[in-house]
Amino acid sequence: MPTNDGSIPDDEFLRVAALLPDPVFTAKEVTENLPISNQAVNKRLNKLEENDLIASKRVGAAAVVYWLTPAGKQKVGETLSEWRQSSESQ
Repeated sequence: MPTNDGSIPDDEFLRVAALLPDPVFTAKEVTENLPISNQAVNKRLNKLEENDLIASKRVGAAAVVYWLTPAGKQKVGETLSEWRQSSESQ
């Protein structure tokens, strides 16, 4: 069952985007990988774009693709580094 998107941190959205097989992704692909609604994903993607962590481009009448910006890629790298450090100290 989809949850409120506030329960999933931005880092998790960025991690999902980074792990998708293509460098560009759709909101639907993110929705398929997180337990939240498509509407919640779209709202969060807009927020991440406002924060310059992702970018987007309209590619048709209604289609939009997204990709990680350099700042978004850096954030993913920092998050992975923090995760590795915390798992090594346990």
